[in-house]
Amino acid sequence: IQNQEELDNNDAQQDAIQKQANQDAKKALDKKNSKEENLWNIIFPDYYSLKNSKENDNKISNINNSKEKEHNYKADDKSISKNKDIFHKYTKSFSIINKKGKTYRATTFIKNTKKYFILNNGDVLSIKKYQRTYQQKNNVKKVKVINHSGVNIYRNINFSKRNLFKHAKFNQKFKVIAVKHLNYDITRYKLSNGLFITTHKNFVKVIK
Repeated sequence: IQNQEELDNNDAQQDAIQKQANQDAKKALDKKNSKEENLWNIIFPDYYSLKNSKENDNKISNINNSKEKEHNYKADDKSISKNKDIFHKYTKSFSIINKKGKTYRATTFIKNTKKYFILNNGDVLSIKKYQRTYQQKNNVKKVKVINHSGVNIYRNINFSKRNLFKHAKFNQKFKVIAVKHLNYDITRYKLSNGLFITTHKNFVKVIK
């Protein structure tokens, strides 16, 4: 069974992998374009000079277009802040979970003052059937381990083998003093003894 350390870090790892893949693809494309330009420069120097001239004109045009788009984005942001039925396209995605324990990546969608979750493929989900995978509100006083394999307890907010303190068993209860954010999505429960456990709702449950 996959432990909560792996699940908690999975979302962050996916973002890092995707970012690295985009950077590698851009480098490969830049390298290919550079080789092609050098070849054109050797065979057709006059054409390459003309090409550079056209590219400079395009760059100036692109800069102007970029400034115009930036202005539009700022205008959109102001409009979004006033009109809640507009979907904010620049919101970072986060993890949500259904009653069966299945997780998805989503962002918030608000229409006619009602809140929904929207997936990357455009599917809109009801907040009555889905909720944030990691506890977000800092109003928790007590939790219980619901994962039959238990959960790991760590010395600080960064979960790693080096920071592992000990293992907690199924049904074990803890007093919580705070919910601490690792990033915009993942959070941890800070316990009364100063240690940390996951807030992942497949592993722990809020109790009274």
